[in-house]
Amino acid sequence: MEYYPLKFYEIYKPKIWGGRNIESLLGKHLPAGEDIGESWEVSDHFDDVSVIRNGPLEGLTLREVWREAPVEILGEELAERGFTEFPLLVKFIDAQKVLSVQVHPDDEYARTHDPSGESGKNEAWYVLAAGEDSKLTAGVKEGTTREDFLRLLDEEAVEKCLNPVDVSPGDLVHIAAGTVHAIGAGIVVCEIQQTSDATYRIWDWGRVGSDGKPRPLHVDHAVNVIDFERGPVGKTAPREVRAETGRRWLLDECEFFVIERLEFGERFTEAEPDDRFSIFVCIGGAGSLVSEGERWPYRLGDTVLVPACCPPVTFEPSEATTMLKTFIPRDSA
Repeated sequence: MEYYPLKFYEIYKPKIWGGRNIESLLGKHLPAGEDIGESWEVSDHFDDVSVIRNGPLEGLTLREVWREAPVEILGEELAERGFTEFPLLVKFIDAQKVLSVQVHPDDEYARTHDPSGESGKNEAWYVLAAGEDSKLTAGVKEGTTREDFLRLLDEEAVEKCLNPVDVSPGDLVHIAAGTVHAIGAGIVVCEIQQTSDATYRIWDWGRVGSDGKPRPLHVDHAVNVIDFERGPVGKTAPREVRAETGRRWLLDECEFFVIERLEFGERFTEAEPDDRFSIFVCIGGAGSLVSEGERWPYRLGDTVLVPACCPPVTFEPSEATTMLKTFIPRDSA
């Protein structure tokens, strides 16, 4: 089988805090009459598995393809790590209303406390849109202790110890496992994360779910995984790196993923990371991606997975383009 850049059908998630910005900002065709909070672009999470929408593999799932050919899709070094699901999940999130205050566990805690088999969850938010006064919550204020947190939570005043972060389009915030967080109202992000939905909800602002009842909280687990020593978390500092064509920034780097931003207005061939897949998310512009003579159009809101076995791909922009690129770094062990 010859593999090629893969595009997928979106998986839409209605949410009580969602809206229609994924449609108005990114051109997605959302289900009529529903408030959509998330569009999962690349996913191999339990029953939410992306379906290929282009080329000879159209109609097959990401899970079927990568499990059939892990070396060709992931790369040899990544295939040897023994992933049980495709290791990255990419989504768009539209927070029409503020999300709950929550925290994610790391892999070790999830393995020992989550009977469903979830992994831990480290993630990053790249801000696509934000209102003038929009804020994220990332971490707790300096000096906040577990006791302080529980006391304020009991007083229904937990926001007093949360760290607010003013954000604008183009900002990135890294949310490591153990970081208390919430996306504020009026913010749209692209989230890149480990493949997991392990979430411990701490506070939900007193609202109720679609059934008219308060949504469940998971305070006991949450306080066990919150890293109070981390304190407040801010935006990452982009570092511009050398690029032969256009401009390139390193936005985020951890053991689970690397995130870059590429800006280009002319044709160029992208050098792929050695022996590993890449995912490209178009956050501005349009054009074509060319691989081995085949041409795949891209536009704002499109996400493309380039398998490890593919030769370097060429971008031919018809409009000045901005892409997020993510991949998994080599194991430093």
